[in-house]
Order: sequence, then C-alpha cells, then structure tokens
Amino acid sequence: MREKWPWNSKLAWVHSVIAKAAAFLFLTAVWKLSYARFGGFLL
Repeated sequence: MREKWPWNSKLAWVHSVIAKAAAFLFLTAVWKLSYARFGGFLL
C-alpha cells in the first residue's frame, strides 16, 4: 500500500484553498452586513 497519492495531496490543497476562500467570503459578508446596519450610526 502506498501512503501518499499525488491526487490526494492536490485534493487536500484544493480543499484548503476552498476553505480559506469560503471563510474570507463569510467574513466579508458579515462585515458588509454589520457595516450596513451600524455604519449610519457611527457616522
């Protein structure tokens, strides 16, 4: 049995990139929503 497969490392890399992108988009959406709700009061 082989311990490492070439496609396995690529799959892990793709998953990490997707996870980072999803987290970034989630944080951006939360920031935009909070800015839209509270931005007017802060000005």
